[in-house]
Amino acid sequence: MTEKYPALKYKNYSLEKDGTLTVKLNSWQNYRDEVEKFKKYAYIWRGQRCDWPLIPLFYREYDDKNGKLQHLLNDFKKSVPDETGLDSFFQMMRRTKKFEKIFNEYYEIIKPSNDKDKNVNKDKYKEDFIADIYWAIGQHYGLKTPLLDWTEDPFWAAFFAFRKQDPSNNNTYRYVLGLNKKTGRLLHIQEEDKKERYIEFLPGLGSIQEILEEEDSKHEKFKMMFERIKNQKGLFTRTLKKECIERHVSRCYKKFKEKDGDEFILLIKIAILKDNRKDFLEYLEKEKEINYKKMYPDLQGAALHCNLKLESDNFDK
Repeated sequence: MTEKYPALKYKNYSLEKDGTLTVKLNSWQNYRDEVEKFKKYAYIWRGQRCDWPLIPLFYREYDDKNGKLQHLLNDFKKSVPDETGLDSFFQMMRRTKKFEKIFNEYYEIIKPSNDKDKNVNKDKYKEDFIADIYWAIGQHYGLKTPLLDWTEDPFWAAFFAFRKQDPSNNNTYRYVLGLNKKTGRLLHIQEEDKKERYIEFLPGLGSIQEILEEEDSKHEKFKMMFERIKNQKGLFTRTLKKECIERHVSRCYKKFKEKDGDEFILLIKIAILKDNRKDFLEYLEKEKEINYKKMYPDLQGAALHCNLKLESDNFDK
């Protein structure tokens, strides 16, 4: 169905910015009804406590001058303790047929315009993909990376938007953002035979857990991590230029309109009154079985679930 209905059309809505639809909601019921309309279209979702710019943490704080990003990745690889077995995990993974399948899905998204040329070195792109898996692992442990977390499920995105308190208490809304998958193609700027990569969609990382399930228990730690991604229907985008996704969306909208006359809504921004936090968390658990225990199927999830329950008992006090 997502291929039949790739994106909402501009003519049915009024937009505040090119390619971006802003919706303000004030209840769980409104949110549930609204996102059910959107689910037949090809959007991925992200929940935020504030209206932060859609820029990965690394690029919010640093630029990539003098190869700083590559240096960070190299340092992370060297700093990972040997006993984690991370190196042996990657050696094992690269030999599996399932990894080739996952990589080929990725390559279909980012392949260069001259991909019919037999001299194209796919191994280079394979190294890029493996680097993205390193980034995904690092992100789960607090590393500043060029990745943004997303989910296929707008209800999981709502949980991410509401699960934590707002320490500043200065924000009126919580936010759920939907990015259309068409931008994975449109954000590649075509110049003759050159394809400049701005944002990559990274599918299939959750499927790595299936590779691990076929192995013995020495990779148990990684099984759990990728099981988290799978449970949350999670995926990542990688930003390859220091620019906010919303600016890319505006550029893409204009290119679509110039080329085919199509006016697609490429980014949905749903603003939800923060006072609905208790209702959202209760309904998400009761109606969708979305909670910390499902998010982290381990001791961390159990602890966070109990902490949140303790907090919710005091919401009205």
